[in-house]
Amino acid sequence: MFEEDYYIESAAGIDPLRGESFRRNSVIVNWVMNSLVSAMAMVLLLRVVLSAGLCVGPAVLGVLAIGLGTVYYPYAITYYARNPAANLIIAAAFVASVFEPTPWRDALAGVLAGSAVVCDYAAVFAVLILAGALMILRRRALAFFVAGGLLPAAVLASYHTFDTQTLR
Repeated sequence: MFEEDYYIESAAGIDPLRGESFRRNSVIVNWVMNSLVSAMAMVLLLRVVLSAGLCVGPAVLGVLAIGLGTVYYPYAITYYARNPAANLIIAAAFVASVFEPTPWRDALAGVLAGSAVVCDYAAVFAVLILAGALMILRRRALAFFVAGGLLPAAVLASYHTFDTQTLR
């Protein structure tokens, strides 16, 4: 919630941190930060599948099956870390596969994939699959992908180092 909104609601006699106001604000924040982004990620996934050579009909059905027939949809309408992680993996696959490959794009894909692991550690399995695909399809891209992933890895290592030091 933006600070101005807090003051506007408070001036109107509404406590934005209680009751129905808090619920409404939570829903709006979830729509903006999760549901809308998840819908855009499904568009990116469709582009990835189409760039792999699948026909439009099966590609659309497959993306719909993933978007509506798995836990992706329930996580998209209730904020959990799994959907942002999935969205980041989809974005990494999009950057790595749809555009003309460049070292910067491969590094960006690594940053996105690494950021998915920061959101949800289980995303490391999807990152390994994406890295394996890069190793098979474009071996030279793997080095840049890994280099890009070092930035989120450093953030995660810093977080765990800080957390460990504060517990002592």
